[in-house]
Amino acid sequence: MNSKQLTLSTLMLWTSLGMAAEPTKPAAATKPDGNACAWFNSIDDWRELDDRNLLVWVSRNEFYHLELSAPLFDIGTAESIAFVDHNHDGRVCGFGMDEVVVPRSSMFGSATIINMTRLDETSLAQLADQYHIKLRMPKPKPAAENAKAATSDAAAK
Repeated sequence: MNSKQLTLSTLMLWTSLGMAAEPTKPAAATKPDGNACAWFNSIDDWRELDDRNLLVWVSRNEFYHLELSAPLFDIGTAESIAFVDHNHDGRVCGFGMDEVVVPRSSMFGSATIINMTRLDETSLAQLADQYHIKLRMPKPKPAAENAKAATSDAAAK
């Protein structure tokens, strides 16, 4: 065995021992990828969280958190906002260089969306707590409706 082969085999041995000695890491909680999309013509309403974060909803139970590339200082007093669909696919996305525009803004009236995350009820509640806002959640179905639906489902089977 020559010295190069010996060095290589020693290096491989140490590498494999080092890998075996590494403790296994606990599974990390999956973080939303921020690349969610929504049809821009289906966005019903929006709420400013701060000058770089918005909450938009598409329906009574479909909410998105949008993070912007730059602050929109007039968004807190804006009566309306607009979305610019740069790739003309009809959607607002966290990866498509789409923009939020504040019409008639006194300064810096547009910003690129750099992150768009769909929120479930838990993450929506966490966001509301983080920004100290109160949100009206969609009303749950009355118990009578749930029982009726369960009965009709059982009858269908």
